[in-house]
Amino acid sequence: MLARDNAFRAWEDRVDALKRDKEQMRQRLEEAAAEIRELSQTIAGMHATRIWRWGQRYWSARERVKKVIGRRD
Repeated sequence: MLARDNAFRAWEDRVDALKRDKEQMRQRLEEAAAEIRELSQTIAGMHATRIWRWGQRYWSARERVKKVIGRRD
């Protein structure tokens, strides 16, 4: 009977440890999701700037010119 009680306690301890691990992982996931949202907003803000759009047009045009003249840099 003592062995059974010890086995149950060990099982309960393991379940509790898994619950703590699950909660820690949930918190880390929420933090990572918040960081992703923040970075996405930053990137979206960059893409909305005029200089970004000019740069994008420049690099697109540069690539088209390179294809036309056959250069590979």
